[in-house]
Amino acid sequence: MKKEFRKRRPNTTFKLDKMEIIFPPYFEKISLEGIGEISISKATEKNIDEIADVARASIKRDPEKYAEVCGRLIYGIEQWKNDAAGNMFYLVARQNNKILGVTNGRVIVRKGVILGVSHHTVSFLPGKGIGEAIAPEKMKYFFDGLKVEKVYTAPENKAGEKLAEKQGFEKAKDERHEWDSEPGVMVLTRDRYNQGRVRKK
Repeated sequence: MKKEFRKRRPNTTFKLDKMEIIFPPYFEKISLEGIGEISISKATEKNIDEIADVARASIKRDPEKYAEVCGRLIYGIEQWKNDAAGNMFYLVARQNNKILGVTNGRVIVRKGVILGVSHHTVSFLPGKGIGEAIAPEKMKYFFDGLKVEKVYTAPENKAGEKLAEKQGFEKAKDERHEWDSEPGVMVLTRDRYNQGRVRKK
């Protein structure tokens, strides 16, 4: 039996450290060479289970590649549905209603300041540039939608580190966040994000 969502929708508002965090909708269309136009939108309670279904299918298809990252996605989705991770969001890349990739993140509050934590970016169509396309959209959602001041990430491999560097992330120095003991934590400030947007214009 499918579990019903609670009346308060965690993907719309979430109270965190006495602050009401508003999660606005998100929708963009971008064009990728060799693929064509794809849409990127924020998942809702109506379609969040689709992500979990695609993640499970990917684990079955290629467990070595997808077991760890998709396992984390599935666990996070279950937490999100139960309000235990209501400060999390998921952006989904689609083409003709087919899910091509997903990226997620969460917000935290430190001393009254809203910060972002970037988690996973997964392409279900490897080698087509899906991950590189949707990762910057997550930064737009963090800074322009959620109005965070900084975003932290902890890349799990060199490819993830290179992707973060492309978006303007740099090594975090002497800052406290939810990865206090994690090596290789990187940070993107609002100033660096805005500088990157100016360079791309």
